Amino acid sequence: ATWFSLGRRTGGKYLLERLKRLFVPMMFGMLVFVS
Repeated sequence: ATWFSLGRRTGGKYLLERLKRLFVPMMFGMLVFVS
């Protein structure tokens, strides 16, 4: 059911949200690791 509703309203937006949520902590971790 969740998959279907996600497909109904643009899945691209959902993907972008997920990517952002993964990307931000990753960048933060890299910055902390490098400095």
